[in-house]
Amino acid sequence: MNQPTSSSPWLLFVGLAMGAGLLGFMACETAGPPAKSNKPQQTTGGQVVVLTLANWEKEVVESPIPVLVDFTAVWCPPCKILAPRIEALAGKYDGKIKVAKFDVGDNSFHNLKPLTSKYSYVKFGGVPTVMIFKGAGPPLWTHSGADAEATYVRAIEGVLAAR
Repeated sequence: MNQPTSSSPWLLFVGLAMGAGLLGFMACETAGPPAKSNKPQQTTGGQVVVLTLANWEKEVVESPIPVLVDFTAVWCPPCKILAPRIEALAGKYDGKIKVAKFDVGDNSFHNLKPLTSKYSYVKFGGVPTVMIFKGAGPPLWTHSGADAEATYVRAIEGVLAAR
Protein backbone atom coordinates (compact mmCIF):
# COMPACT_ATOMS: atom_id res chain seq x y z
CA MET A 1 0.00 0.00 0.00
CA ASN A 2 1.31 3.45 -0.84
CA GLN A 3 1.96 5.84 2.01
CA PRO A 4 0.70 9.42 1.47
CA THR A 5 3.38 12.03 1.13
CA SER A 6 3.71 14.74 3.75
CA SER A 7 2.11 17.38 1.47
CA SER A 8 -1.10 15.36 0.89
CA PRO A 9 -2.85 16.37 4.16
CA TRP A 10 -2.19 20.04 3.37
CA LEU A 11 -3.59 19.71 -0.13
CA LEU A 12 -6.66 18.00 1.27
CA PHE A 13 -7.10 20.73 3.89
CA VAL A 14 -6.72 23.54 1.33
CA GLY A 15 -9.13 21.81 -1.06
CA LEU A 16 -11.74 21.34 1.65
CA ALA A 17 -11.37 24.93 2.86
CA MET A 18 -11.76 26.31 -0.67
CA GLY A 19 -14.78 24.08 -1.32
CA ALA A 20 -16.42 25.15 1.95
CA GLY A 21 -15.75 28.79 1.14
CA LEU A 22 -17.31 28.44 -2.29
CA LEU A 23 -20.38 26.70 -0.87
CA GLY A 24 -20.72 29.38 1.80
CA PHE A 25 -20.52 32.13 -0.81
CA MET A 26 -23.13 30.45 -2.99
CA ALA A 27 -25.45 29.95 0.00
CA CYS A 28 -25.19 33.62 0.97
CA GLU A 29 -25.97 34.73 -2.58
CA THR A 30 -29.09 32.58 -2.90
CA ALA A 31 -30.51 32.11 0.60
CA GLY A 32 -31.41 35.56 1.82
CA PRO A 33 -34.43 37.62 0.78
CA PRO A 34 -33.86 40.08 -2.04
CA ALA A 35 -32.83 43.57 -1.08
CA LYS A 36 -35.92 45.58 -0.17
CA SER A 37 -36.57 48.59 -2.28
CA ASN A 38 -39.32 51.15 -1.81
CA LYS A 39 -39.18 52.02 -5.48
CA PRO A 40 -40.88 49.61 -7.85
CA GLN A 41 -38.94 48.39 -10.84
CA GLN A 42 -39.22 50.65 -13.83
CA THR A 43 -40.65 49.07 -16.91
CA THR A 44 -40.10 49.94 -20.54
CA GLY A 45 -41.97 53.16 -21.19
CA GLY A 46 -43.82 53.36 -17.87
CA GLN A 47 -43.33 53.54 -14.17
CA VAL A 48 -45.39 52.23 -11.28
CA VAL A 49 -46.25 55.01 -8.83
CA VAL A 50 -45.97 54.22 -5.11
CA LEU A 51 -49.13 55.45 -3.40
CA THR A 52 -49.51 56.54 0.21
CA LEU A 53 -52.24 58.38 2.08
CA ALA A 54 -50.13 61.53 1.66
CA ASN A 55 -50.08 61.41 -2.15
CA TRP A 56 -53.45 59.69 -2.87
CA GLU A 57 -55.22 63.00 -3.58
CA LYS A 58 -52.59 64.18 -6.05
CA GLU A 59 -51.89 60.86 -7.78
CA VAL A 60 -55.41 59.39 -7.91
CA VAL A 61 -58.14 61.99 -7.31
CA GLU A 62 -56.46 64.77 -9.33
CA SER A 63 -55.04 62.54 -12.07
CA PRO A 64 -56.07 63.64 -15.59
CA ILE A 65 -56.00 59.99 -16.72
CA PRO A 66 -57.52 56.86 -15.12
CA VAL A 67 -55.45 55.23 -12.38
CA LEU A 68 -55.08 51.47 -11.92
CA VAL A 69 -54.28 50.82 -8.26
CA ASP A 70 -52.85 47.51 -7.11
CA PHE A 71 -53.52 47.10 -3.38
CA THR A 72 -50.66 44.83 -2.38
CA ALA A 73 -48.60 43.59 0.57
CA VAL A 74 -45.03 42.33 0.86
CA TRP A 75 -46.20 39.27 2.84
CA CYS A 76 -48.75 38.22 0.17
CA PRO A 77 -47.67 35.42 -2.25
CA PRO A 78 -50.41 36.13 -4.85
CA CYS A 79 -49.32 39.79 -4.82
CA LYS A 80 -45.81 38.70 -5.79
CA ILE A 81 -47.25 36.68 -8.68
CA LEU A 82 -49.28 39.70 -9.83
CA ALA A 83 -46.47 42.27 -9.54
CA PRO A 84 -44.78 41.61 -12.93
CA ARG A 85 -48.17 41.78 -14.68
CA ILE A 86 -48.91 45.14 -13.10
CA GLU A 87 -45.45 46.45 -14.05
CA ALA A 88 -45.99 45.27 -17.64
CA LEU A 89 -49.26 47.24 -17.78
CA ALA A 90 -47.38 50.39 -16.75
CA GLY A 91 -45.21 50.05 -19.83
CA LYS A 92 -48.00 49.02 -22.17
CA TYR A 93 -50.34 51.88 -21.21
CA ASP A 94 -47.82 54.63 -20.47
CA GLY A 95 -49.52 58.01 -20.94
CA LYS A 96 -53.00 56.47 -21.26
CA ILE A 97 -53.45 55.17 -17.73
CA LYS A 98 -51.44 55.62 -14.55
CA VAL A 99 -50.40 52.41 -12.79
CA ALA A 100 -49.85 52.54 -9.04
CA LYS A 101 -49.32 50.31 -6.00
CA PHE A 102 -50.60 50.87 -2.50
CA ASP A 103 -48.98 48.73 0.21
CA VAL A 104 -51.68 47.84 2.71
CA GLY A 105 -49.09 47.07 5.38
CA ASP A 106 -49.02 44.19 7.83
CA ASN A 107 -51.75 41.60 8.35
CA SER A 108 -53.92 44.17 10.15
CA PHE A 109 -53.92 46.36 7.01
CA HIS A 110 -52.69 49.33 9.07
CA ASN A 111 -51.88 51.48 6.00
CA LEU A 112 -55.35 50.97 4.52
CA LYS A 113 -57.48 52.07 7.47
CA PRO A 114 -56.72 55.81 7.17
CA LEU A 115 -57.31 55.63 3.40
CA THR A 116 -60.71 53.96 3.70
CA SER A 117 -61.68 56.39 6.46
CA LYS A 118 -60.82 59.45 4.37
CA TYR A 119 -62.01 58.04 1.02
CA SER A 120 -65.10 56.01 1.88
CA TYR A 121 -65.55 54.94 -1.75
CA VAL A 122 -62.50 52.67 -1.42
CA LYS A 123 -64.16 49.39 -0.48
CA PHE A 124 -61.64 46.70 0.21
CA GLY A 125 -61.81 42.96 0.86
CA GLY A 126 -58.26 41.60 0.73
CA VAL A 127 -55.03 41.48 -1.23
CA PRO A 128 -54.35 41.57 -4.02
CA THR A 129 -57.17 43.84 -5.12
CA VAL A 130 -56.90 45.96 -8.25
CA MET A 131 -59.14 48.96 -8.86
CA ILE A 132 -59.34 51.53 -11.62
CA PHE A 133 -60.27 55.06 -10.55
CA LYS A 134 -61.09 58.23 -12.46
CA GLY A 135 -61.39 61.23 -10.19
CA ALA A 136 -62.85 61.26 -6.69
CA GLY A 137 -65.69 58.82 -7.22
CA PRO A 138 -65.94 55.11 -6.64
CA PRO A 139 -63.75 52.80 -8.70
CA LEU A 140 -64.79 52.14 -12.29
CA TRP A 141 -63.62 48.53 -11.96
CA THR A 142 -62.58 46.24 -9.10
CA HIS A 143 -61.02 42.79 -9.13
CA SER A 144 -59.73 40.68 -6.24
CA GLY A 145 -57.05 38.05 -6.63
CA ALA A 146 -54.14 37.54 -9.01
CA ASP A 147 -55.39 36.89 -12.52
CA ALA A 148 -53.98 36.70 -16.02
CA GLU A 149 -52.77 39.94 -17.56
CA ALA A 150 -55.60 39.71 -20.12
CA THR A 151 -58.15 40.31 -17.33
CA TYR A 152 -56.58 43.67 -16.53
CA VAL A 153 -56.08 44.55 -20.21
CA ARG A 154 -59.82 44.03 -20.88
CA ALA A 155 -60.70 46.25 -17.93
CA ILE A 156 -58.29 49.00 -18.99
CA GLU A 157 -59.46 48.86 -22.61
CA GLY A 158 -63.05 49.12 -21.42
CA VAL A 159 -62.30 52.17 -19.28
CA LEU A 160 -60.33 53.84 -22.08
CA ALA A 161 -63.10 53.16 -24.61
CA ALA A 162 -65.70 54.73 -22.30
CA ARG A 163 -63.76 58.01 -21.96
